[in-house]
Amino acid sequence: MNETPPSSRDLPAFCQTAFWVAAARDIETRRPDALFHDPYVGALAGELGEEYRRARRRRGGRGLVIRTAVIDEVIARAIADDGVDTIVNLACGLDTRAFRCDLPGDLRWFDVDLPELIAYRRARLRDARPRCRYEAIAADLLEAGQRRGALERATQGSRVALVLTEGFLLYLTDTQAGRMAEDLARQTAIRYWLISVTRHRAPARRGHRPTSDPDRTRGSFRPANARLFFEKLGFREREFRSTLEEGIRLGRPMPFTRLSLLARAFQTAARREEARRAQGVALLEAARSS
Repeated sequence: MNETPPSSRDLPAFCQTAFWVAAARDIETRRPDALFHDPYVGALAGELGEEYRRARRRRGGRGLVIRTAVIDEVIARAIADDGVDTIVNLACGLDTRAFRCDLPGDLRWFDVDLPELIAYRRARLRDARPRCRYEAIAADLLEAGQRRGALERATQGSRVALVLTEGFLLYLTDTQAGRMAEDLARQTAIRYWLISVTRHRAPARRGHRPTSDPDRTRGSFRPANARLFFEKLGFREREFRSTLEEGIRLGRPMPFTRLSLLARAFQTAARREEARRAQGVALLEAARSS
């Protein structure tokens, strides 16, 4: 007997940004010149995703698309060249890389997110087959005990683990981001941390629950120097990929790219570098691995 899959409208409002991301990836997948193909994301996006598609059908979340493609590349290279045997995708939302990417069969992949999203994913992906050894973990990553438990479970038996927090840090405070970094640094198997960086304001935080706890206020993690912030916590930057530059390379230039490039001609070297790093993807490496 076939059960009706859950509706995206049944999930709490704090999960909505996961559907926006899924819809942007679905829009890209439908293009004849798509940078990636995700056969699962349309069903995952659900009714909320369809609303987003109608509203953004022309632009389709350009920054999200560039970020997705770049992270795909960085993960593939880390597996092939750096011996990564475990991926821990924190605040995975509706990401389907474990199902759509070309991955080694013995790679261990863990998707971690709130119980509501994990249950929704399981129902919508019940007929999909992962490309590797896959497990989903339900955990509230803002709760220290649940976060540490998920990390210990995912990294047990791993030699070289890479943690992915795509978009998640934008919804945290500096304190929360710092605690996250400290917990990752404690796990000796975690050698790499792949993050997205932006100076732009985030929408209502995915994972936010109404509370009087000051540590659960709307995210404000916008460090003036993200590289220095993480170095102090045990992770040095190995690579940074600028969204503006990667958009040009991938044939998906960001809005106002020409104007941004023109402005660089009149900026100091320091200001150009600051503008370049306003949005992008950074691969961090645990300092102890040097």
